[in-house]
Amino acid sequence: VMADIYQSTSVPAGWLVPMPYIALGRLVNASSKLSHVRLIVPSQQGQLNASKAVYPCYYDITFQRGL
Repeated sequence: VMADIYQSTSVPAGWLVPMPYIALGRLVNASSKLSHVRLIVPSQQGQLNASKAVYPCYYDITFQRGL
């Protein structure tokens, strides 16, 4: 979705901040849970549109280890 909307596959630096604090895993069964983070990213660490317009963005993100 991000790549389609913002025409970029790069991940904003602010999205990487929680990485040292979460345990990444995979969905193994119906009761498995993903790492879930809610954060407010300052404009300088967000996606390009936020950097240009100087507004913070609120994100509700789930992280899952790739295949």
